[in-house]
Amino acid sequence: MKRMGHAPRSLYDIVNYQLSADLNSEIIMINIHPDRLYLTSTGRLARDLHRRFRLRCISEGKRGWEALQAMSLNAWLDRTWMASWPEKMPAHDLYRMNLWKELAGRIAPPSPLTVDTNLCAILDENYGIMARHGLDPAFGFPSTPLVEWRREISGVFGKTLASNGLFHPSRRPVLIRRAIIEGKIACPGRVSLAGFESPAPVEHELFTALEQRSDLEYVDPLARRPETIEALALPSPEQEVVYLVHRLAQDARTMPLHRIGVIVPDMDTYAKTLEKTLRDVTAEAPPHSFHWFNMTKGIPLLETHLMSAALLPLRFILEEQSRELFLSLLLSPYYKCLQGKRHEIARADIVWRRCSIDHGLKNLLSTLKREDPRIYDLIPSDSREHLSVFCAIDISQKRKGAFWTGQIREAWARLGFPVVSDEKDTVDRRGLDAIMEEIDRYLSEVRMDAREFSAWVTHLASRKVVQIGAAEDAGIQIMGIIESRGLDFDKVYVLGMDDRSLPEPVRPLPFLDSTERKLVQGGTAKSQYEFAKRAFDHMMALAPDITLLRAEMEDLKPLAPSPFWPGTEEKRSIDIWNNPDPAWMRVRWLHSAYKGLYEEISPEPPEDQLLDPDRIPDTVSVSRFQKAVICPYLFFAEGILNIESLEDIEPDVSPREKGNRIHGVLALFTQELRNRGMDMSREGTLPEARNLLDACADKVLSDVAGNPHWQVERRRWIGLEDSEEGGMLTDWLNREMEHCREGWRCVAEESSFDALTVAGLPFSLKGRIDRVDFSKDRGTLLWDYKTGEVPTAADIVTRLKDPQLVIYLLALLGGHIPALEPYIDSDTPFSAGYIRLKSSGDIRIFPIKGIESSLGDWATAMAKLGEMLGSGDFRAEPFPVSEVSDREAPCERCPVITLCRTGVRGTQRAGMEEESNEETE
Repeated sequence: MKRMGHAPRSLYDIVNYQLSADLNSEIIMINIHPDRLYLTSTGRLARDLHRRFRLRCISEGKRGWEALQAMSLNAWLDRTWMASWPEKMPAHDLYRMNLWKELAGRIAPPSPLTVDTNLCAILDENYGIMARHGLDPAFGFPSTPLVEWRREISGVFGKTLASNGLFHPSRRPVLIRRAIIEGKIACPGRVSLAGFESPAPVEHELFTALEQRSDLEYVDPLARRPETIEALALPSPEQEVVYLVHRLAQDARTMPLHRIGVIVPDMDTYAKTLEKTLRDVTAEAPPHSFHWFNMTKGIPLLETHLMSAALLPLRFILEEQSRELFLSLLLSPYYKCLQGKRHEIARADIVWRRCSIDHGLKNLLSTLKREDPRIYDLIPSDSREHLSVFCAIDISQKRKGAFWTGQIREAWARLGFPVVSDEKDTVDRRGLDAIMEEIDRYLSEVRMDAREFSAWVTHLASRKVVQIGAAEDAGIQIMGIIESRGLDFDKVYVLGMDDRSLPEPVRPLPFLDSTERKLVQGGTAKSQYEFAKRAFDHMMALAPDITLLRAEMEDLKPLAPSPFWPGTEEKRSIDIWNNPDPAWMRVRWLHSAYKGLYEEISPEPPEDQLLDPDRIPDTVSVSRFQKAVICPYLFFAEGILNIESLEDIEPDVSPREKGNRIHGVLALFTQELRNRGMDMSREGTLPEARNLLDACADKVLSDVAGNPHWQVERRRWIGLEDSEEGGMLTDWLNREMEHCREGWRCVAEESSFDALTVAGLPFSLKGRIDRVDFSKDRGTLLWDYKTGEVPTAADIVTRLKDPQLVIYLLALLGGHIPALEPYIDSDTPFSAGYIRLKSSGDIRIFPIKGIESSLGDWATAMAKLGEMLGSGDFRAEPFPVSEVSDREAPCERCPVITLCRTGVRGTQRAGMEEESNEETE
């Protein structure tokens, strides 16, 4: 093989001399005769023969020439059959699948098989394999019930096709051979066969018939052995791909890209990772009409983003109208109806999570309208209405296929699908349109329900492979074993040389018995080995320089080398993090990470770059201020940047919603007590009070009375009707009566305040006191209901960790709640506490002792914290003004831990302490 006299300096130099490299290559010396018909095993080899012939004509100085007759065997079979004006036609894939399904409905499969598209696909594949190997799917020696069922249904299948003037496409070689023998089809005069080292039995019989009537020759592959063979073992498949790309970048500097071949026996395992890694390294766009690499294997349409978006409306009605799918539909960039509004609509998920609404379009929309009308109005009314109509379709009712295609197309049109952004989306859309047209053509009159329709669409999308068109002689050539037949390269890499890919495992053929398996290629380990041996020998003749790669381990499991792996190997590894080569340093994400690791870039702003004080809100809620006490950075993220963590959807009722409704029941109960003038301290009032509590619970839960989860929750609160056994709130009622007998009475609930100024704080505070009690002898007592954990007295009085009750007292004493002024003066005692309502066995009513004496300490602490916040200093420092020992404990469950470095510093500090201890010892 002749090489270029100089090495290109960049990838752009490479693409400018590819043609001259081909013209100087020995490839143009291959003897190709324009008067012969070349039949190849793959379409790629046929196109490569066209290219070779074109290059030879150019090298001979010809200005024009007749096109070479070269095509794949399948293309020739199809053209020859259609040119013979046949009476029978090959049955389309959808027609065959539907026929299998109808027959399986009449001829039931043995248990536990169920009739679905997967079973039909396996039946059809089994039929085609047996037909290619000259076996009759309907006959054989007595065997298992599964094989006997296959024979019975296959016999009816074949007869049904024949009665309708159809046949299975795999039988086309048999029919053409018969027509050649009978003289119904004229044979070409001179035929050359290329790339048929392992033809199927029916293909071999066809070639024999051609040989008897034509001048037929076999084009043998180049009989050569590589000059250089490398065998490299790497730690993992990921390392294998990284190392391969590293070598490809090196080779690209010395040879044309399209003269480099990469053969991947196991494309399913490596294709995605390899393509992504190559795109990372070749980030810059190549010159027009050139490509950095060409991968022959496309991806199934089902795995594309556009197809996933297309299935969202259908999945939404099939999967109980789930919240996740509705949100995906709202946020998908492939739907135009919500363009420009998606960032705001995304916040709807917070509303649904808080209310534990997980499915049902009606529930989702009504909850959003009630809780946040602004976001609800962002969804266009016509989109809401059409979705409601679409969701009202009875998915279990069997309708014609044309009905379902019409419904899904209407949904797409109303929602503005698809928004196409690039060439790939355009290719995917053409594939989707083709699928819908096939269903309209072959299944329009077939009755099916929504799930069956979805199964048909999914089946077709999984079978249709989409790929952006590209010239096969541009870029590094990446292909499977079959596609590499008959090609020629300067350098070849074989990726994944382990015993799971070469040879491949025995093919799963569940409908074949042991005798039939022995006659089918891949049906036994022996035939797989023999095929792999021929394929490996072929690969060794593709280039003078070959590198074999394999992984030693995957997911901590050792991988054995292929039986064809050389006896000696070299172990390699590549570390792009600590020692990246120039090619990998061009990758943006690696470059950024590398810079961050070694230049000590901190996500926190320097101390001299503080936040503009104007960004600080004028008023802050008590719960939000609590975040500032815990950590100023947490307050900054949630209170200023408005970053909210998503709550988990509870299977029944969310804790937040449960707590809000319990607060509502208790507030309504104490208010009704005052309105009715009921004295809870008197004996005999318990039955009346319990009836009132029941009525308050019913009123608060009226909008969810039909929800089974809330029905169970009400029973936990109140207990069963006509039963002395109570619940959590009835137990609380007993404690409440004892509290009233001590002289306390509730004078207010849900007492709101705002504009509370505290010395030193750069903002005012607002809040709401759950309940206020008053006693002539003991003064005023503020309460906060808690359905979860309750701070200890030490947390409030000594450690200064929780300011909630303190702020409530400051609002009371400062006169910010006018309705409570009659209950407080200079001589009135005051205090605050918690009423804990966690379960019927865990109810506590207790004031915080000494809280009134801690107001001075809190004033000092809040002034110090206010000085920090007012200056724009939102450092990531847990409890900066509190007296606690475990300051970094909140970091363990902090929702914004990934945005600051507190946890990192804590780990580093712990590591330094351990090193110090070791040195001391």
